[in-house]
Order: sequence, then C-alpha cells, then structure tokens
Amino acid sequence: MINIIFIIDFFFVYCCCRLIGEYFLPSPNKLPRTYRELSSILKEIGMEYQAIDACPNDHIIYYGQYASESNFPQCQINRYRTDQLTKKVPHKVLRYIPIIPRLQRLFRCRNIAQFMDYHAWNRSEDDVLRIPADGSLYKNIEERWPIFKEEPRNVRISLAADGVNPFGELRSIYSVWPVFVINNNLPPWMSIKREHTMLAMIVPGIFL
Repeated sequence: MINIIFIIDFFFVYCCCRLIGEYFLPSPNKLPRTYRELSSILKEIGMEYQAIDACPNDHIIYYGQYASESNFPQCQINRYRTDQLTKKVPHKVLRYIPIIPRLQRLFRCRNIAQFMDYHAWNRSEDDVLRIPADGSLYKNIEERWPIFKEEPRNVRISLAADGVNPFGELRSIYSVWPVFVINNNLPPWMSIKREHTMLAMIVPGIFL
C-alpha cells in the first residue's frame, strides 16, 4: 500500500523532482510516474482540491451566487487578467481542500477512532485548562447546542492560520495564508501532530 503521507509530500516536490521515481528509487516501484496518475490517487483518497477564483481586492470569492460573475460591483475590477488573450486566467485563486472526506476517514481507522471521544471523558475537575474542552467558549457551545453535545464523537474542530502576512501589511516578504483545521476530539499529544493537522485552504495575499 502506498504511504499516503509520502504521496502528499511527493505532490509538492513533483515539479522539481519529476524523475525521482525513475532514477532515484529502485525499480519496480509503485510511485506514480505522471502528474495525472498522482492526481488520480489523491482524488481517490479524497485529497483533491477546488480552485475558486477570488476578487483581487478580497471582497468576494466567485462561488455560489457569484460563480458566473465576471466582476464584483463594488470594485469593478475584472475577474480575469486582461493580458491573457488565449484563455481566461483569474487574478487570484483560493484553493480549498474539502475536509469532510478526511474527517470521515478518521472513523475508518481503528487506532484513531478509539480516541475520537477522548475530550468527553478527560475533562478537568480542578478548573485547570488542559484541553480545549475545558475552556469557557467550548462549554458555551455545548450549552447552546445540547444535541451536538450528546454525541461525543461529533467532531469538534478549530481553525488556525499560519500568520505569514496575507495582505502585505507587515514587513514579511511572504503573502499567503494557509488555514489549518485542528481536531479537538483527539488527545493533545495527537491533535497537534502533522498527520492530524489538516490543510483546509490556501488564501492568496496582496494583489500585485
């Protein structure tokens, strides 16, 4: 079975290491030889991403009711670049990786599924914050939606951004904003591990 984590890593280095499977690994091997084969494997395991056009001024994304629009009335900036005559090239693209298929797969793995209710049975009894479930905000959510609380395996998630200057307002030379999903159902020593941190979106930064 092909290691999923290695496939994801390989996806990012594919452009600069196109021939890695042919020259650096013993043959025969099961690594995908082409970008299309790699994309097909990622799609089968629910790791495909959606490219959604975005307004250059960050007003909207062209999705839902705005999917067919060519510009946003508030700023009147064209959705597509005007220097490309042969095809439509958007100014900005938001890349979204669906999280629901990945959350569903957590319950298919016995080693992970057994910890999906950890937060319900390991609450603090001395008012010391040890896991997110001990926080006041967490408890407020459960009080407002008691039906959600009744099933401890309902997935509690939080969002985290890398904070690398999405709109060019800081001195950092970077201009992108990765958004991660943290699974709060798992124990703290598992939820912060790389394999349990899900990349949900890549938000483009300042429009140049």
